[in-house]
Amino acid sequence: MEPNMKTLIYYKSRHGTTRQYAEMLHERIDSDIYATGDLLPPDLDIYDRIVLAGPFYIGKLKGANALAALWRRVQDKQVILVTVSAAAEDDPEIPGWLKESLPADMLASTEHIHLLGQMRRSYIPVFGPLLKVLTKNDPLLSGVEELEPKALEPVIKALEFDTV
Repeated sequence: MEPNMKTLIYYKSRHGTTRQYAEMLHERIDSDIYATGDLLPPDLDIYDRIVLAGPFYIGKLKGANALAALWRRVQDKQVILVTVSAAAEDDPEIPGWLKESLPADMLASTEHIHLLGQMRRSYIPVFGPLLKVLTKNDPLLSGVEELEPKALEPVIKALEFDTV
């Protein structure tokens, strides 16, 4: 990594998992962090690398418009697109979800990394009680609040950062 490289992390979170990943990444690398809806710094030219992060929810990338709008302003920089969902990293549906959510030129010029999120039964009010019974021993659906920091290694490697 070149000295004094500045990184911006810009994310959308629906239920908190993407926010947790964004904050964990922010703690590990020298970066500024903003959520969609935050007022961004007026001068994005100071950033060399951009991490755009958002969750898939029912096959749609939440915050896609905000992420694409920011990408249009920084597309000449290294941009890493991070998606989060309960789908496995190699789920064959993910490329289709991306194509439906983001412009083709954005997908062609960004590196995509998918991180495993959590499906918390408490966020599904109608089916939550039934899911609780049917999935009581399923670790993916257990509602565990802690994410594994090692899950961010592909993002850090893509950015060519040493951790702090």
